[in-house]
Amino acid sequence: MKRNRRSRPPVLAPSAFAGFRFPPEVILLTVRWYLRYGLSYRDLEELLAERGIDVDHVTLFRWVQRFTPLLIDAARPCRHAVGDRWFVDETYVKIAGVWRQEYRVVYQHGQGIDVFVSKRGDSTSARRFFTSALAAHRAPAEVITDRAPALANVIEELISAAFHNTEQYENNRCEADHGRRALNEAIADIDRGRKRKPVGKPGAPARRLETVIAEYIVDRRNDGLDPIAVNTVRDYREVLKNVITHPQANLGRVPLARLDSPALDAWLRDIREVGVSHRRASKGYAVIRAALAWEVRKGRLAVNPAREVRRASTKEGRSRRLTADPVLLPSWQELARLASHPPRREDRLLILVIAWAGLRWSEAVGLSVSDVWPERPKLSVRRIFVWNDEVGGWQVEQVKGGNAATVPLPTPLWTALLELAETRAIEDRHGGDLLFRPTRYGRGMKPTMTIDHTDWSKRVWYPARKAAGLTGDLTLPELDPRRRALHIKDLRAYAASVVVDSGGTQYEAAALLRHSDVMTTNRYYARAQDEKSHDHERARLRVDMDLTLPQRIDALWTAWCTAHPEHTAGLLTTPN
Repeated sequence: MKRNRRSRPPVLAPSAFAGFRFPPEVILLTVRWYLRYGLSYRDLEELLAERGIDVDHVTLFRWVQRFTPLLIDAARPCRHAVGDRWFVDETYVKIAGVWRQEYRVVYQHGQGIDVFVSKRGDSTSARRFFTSALAAHRAPAEVITDRAPALANVIEELISAAFHNTEQYENNRCEADHGRRALNEAIADIDRGRKRKPVGKPGAPARRLETVIAEYIVDRRNDGLDPIAVNTVRDYREVLKNVITHPQANLGRVPLARLDSPALDAWLRDIREVGVSHRRASKGYAVIRAALAWEVRKGRLAVNPAREVRRASTKEGRSRRLTADPVLLPSWQELARLASHPPRREDRLLILVIAWAGLRWSEAVGLSVSDVWPERPKLSVRRIFVWNDEVGGWQVEQVKGGNAATVPLPTPLWTALLELAETRAIEDRHGGDLLFRPTRYGRGMKPTMTIDHTDWSKRVWYPARKAAGLTGDLTLPELDPRRRALHIKDLRAYAASVVVDSGGTQYEAAALLRHSDVMTTNRYYARAQDEKSHDHERARLRVDMDLTLPQRIDALWTAWCTAHPEHTAGLLTTPN
């Protein structure tokens, strides 16, 4: 008898919801709310509790982790075919507290194609992004982007057959999604108890850091009470171009709404990694902090995020700040050789004025005939000439820090300057009263306003420095001042030594050099007095302390000329 064998039922795949206590409808609705509206797990827990469903937020987290991949696989066959018009955009997102560049592309039906996150927004990142998108989808007929150079170069390289559209407002389909993200962030901040102040007009482009700094520089330059100097404007713009918006650490493109203290911390680390010096990085951070403080005062920013950046003091940082370039203090003999070498009397007088009066280069070449006092051995230091690129001409500004002052002079040097002033005919033009006047022509055969620093250094300073033996010696120890060549600004250390040698204090030396505080004098010039012990003639000098400061300076001049008559004889009287 043949046995009838019962057929086995087919084996069905286990349900994805097997083992879960809640109905599939509740699970799917909860996961959809999380993925669509960007709610937190605790928000979802509260919404379900209002509907009589008691579930813990940790369970909601497990639902999202379990069913999100399954929903993606189920929805993939229902997606539209990728269109032939791609809208590409780049923006910034914060991942683990660090700002990153995000590339996104959607097609004409609003569906996303690909997303790519990179540390930097350069051509390499754009090329990787497009390569990944093209590997999964066919090439588009049209690509709509903004005018970013990196995107244009990569599109021309990889999709040369596609039409690259960069017209204004064409990329609004992709840009509009940023507003939705900003709205979600604003709602999240309100939930956390933070307040955001509305800034700008609705629909206006986001204010980026580079725009704020550029506007800050213009506002400070046009300040009616205390405008910044032309050279300061030039320095700020150079820092903005080469430090703040560095191609490998570009903080200038970050919108203010996304700028916070972690982003500034990350930028300071990145800018040091790309090779920017500590001094320039500190200057860039100072400009950023000042510009953000100005933005707060204007009412366009609630809090200055730069105030929350804590710059920790480390041994390496203190060593870098305190170990500046050693200042070389020339000896009496070296100064005599240096000043006696130029054949022109005016060049010799210029070196002596910088050395004995402690003037900066711009202050010395900007002296007028009337700055030499006719009755007493003094000199007024009150102006400099600077070139303004905005107006295409020279203009007069106050000296550095606005510290105009009078400085004492040795009587023989003052007499020689008076004789030079009497030979100057005052001309009816800008800069026609200069005491030291240029002898070379500038571009277009037009005379320069003041003596050109580069030209004078080649003709006068470098030969005189070589004759004095002050060109430097690389075989000396690292911190030895004589390891490097003598700079013109080092002559200010000699002026400080004149005051100290005559019995004056560091406060008097700071007043002579027109420093705002004595710490600056001590850091850069007073510590050069250690070289005094190597100058035996100066070390043996004893000046009568009952004399006044001008009398003591005259005594120092006499002692200097007496010690080296072979170089100082005829130093002031020999004509050109």
